[in-house]
Amino acid sequence: MWINFHTFVKKKKKKKKKKKKKKKKKKKIMPTQQEQIDFLIREVNKLNDAGCGCEECSGGGTPSPALKFNWGVASPTQVAGDYYREIAVENQGKFADMNIYNLEIDVANFADIEQYNPVLLIDRFRYRERKSLNRHRKAGYKHEPANINNRLNEIPITATKQVINFGQENYFSYNGANNVFKGSGMTSRYNSPGRNEFNDLECFVHLGFRIRLTIDGVDVETNHLGYLRMELNRAFGQTRKRVTLKYRYA
Repeated sequence: MWINFHTFVKKKKKKKKKKKKKKKKKKKIMPTQQEQIDFLIREVNKLNDAGCGCEECSGGGTPSPALKFNWGVASPTQVAGDYYREIAVENQGKFADMNIYNLEIDVANFADIEQYNPVLLIDRFRYRERKSLNRHRKAGYKHEPANINNRLNEIPITATKQVINFGQENYFSYNGANNVFKGSGMTSRYNSPGRNEFNDLECFVHLGFRIRLTIDGVDVETNHLGYLRMELNRAFGQTRKRVTLKYRYA
């Protein structure tokens, strides 16, 4: 009688050793130039969508979330830079003193645009002016050639917050004969402080602010992200002409 031995002895199953699969390192795919440009345009649109600071966009002239302004800080602790400076101007042998508050800018998404060499663009508003009998200069915000007449209108943005000195005094001219200041690009009817001796406003200039980003030689510029009125206010009771330069939202 034959007995099948295998019916009584259970075979031990061999455990299969699981081979550890080596994870393949994913190769970093560098974005193409067009993809980078598309990203850049999206960042610019984010800034544009944040509003321009005007009444329609922000409901009352409040600053844009994308680009905010500050000035007149007496004891700055967070931001490096000179908030305040004093200069003397001269014309036809007469002198006047100008106290200037520099401008602090706050760029909300600086971390996202830092690598694209952001530059603050400052445009000056110029009123309509007759150039000849049949030719007029159109009114509007004009971007002049970079840093002409010591007006620094293209300033590299290097931090989320920074204080800028953009040659504000060069946006005004002093007439020593009449002992008055005039805003550059403004017509005479906006520069007549003598009409009201009780009004401390001497004159003003309107400014618009944009941001330019650059990638692989391609420049993309935002719409205006904020508007300011830069004005000179007179100090009364001074033996020598003295004005203070400050700002207000336009």
